Amino acid sequence: MRCIPLSSSVLFLVAGAALAAPPPIAPARVAAEQLQVVSPANTDIGGSAAQRFAQVFHLPVEGYLSHVMVPANCGAARLLRVEIELVTGDVPNGVVVATQEVPGTALNAYGQPVPGMRMVEFAQPALLPPGHYAFTLTVPAGRRTEYCMLWLAPSGDTYRSGKAYFIARGNPPHWIELFDASGPRDLAFQVFVRPL
Repeated sequence: MRCIPLSSSVLFLVAGAALAAPPPIAPARVAAEQLQVVSPANTDIGGSAAQRFAQVFHLPVEGYLSHVMVPANCGAARLLRVEIELVTGDVPNGVVVATQEVPGTALNAYGQPVPGMRMVEFAQPALLPPGHYAFTLTVPAGRRTEYCMLWLAPSGDTYRSGKAYFIARGNPPHWIELFDASGPRDLAFQVFVRPL
């Protein structure tokens, strides 16, 4: 058996490489938000109307869109899909850049008197340049009789950088601006990004 002598500088380089820290990752920070929630005002995501919701938001910096927070509640056996979509004319256009499905067990809590925000973290966050995007909330196909609860923001345009939309059975099959008797309304939400 032969021994190969190594110099101390080679050992230092190898040990240094093994102990080197990974490149720093910036902490996630709020990129867009509308925090007002009205309770007990809520509606269904999914259900018999197969209702879906979307909120357009402005991303001010380039970065990885790490997670969104929404005031949603699902039963343990249910599933909520959250997608990040591109927009055309400030309306979601169906081009999906990130998807995350969340089991109801992670959303099965109800705060009193107002439900809190629930985090949906993307396992594969999208790297996005500044601009307008949308997140969508859906109960996946095949589970259309199931639903999750979504608590609403107050009436009015409470988020000036984007509009909220819905699609529901019995209406035209495209995104319609979310409204009530007083006019348009937005969703309650937060979007977090890890800047580069």
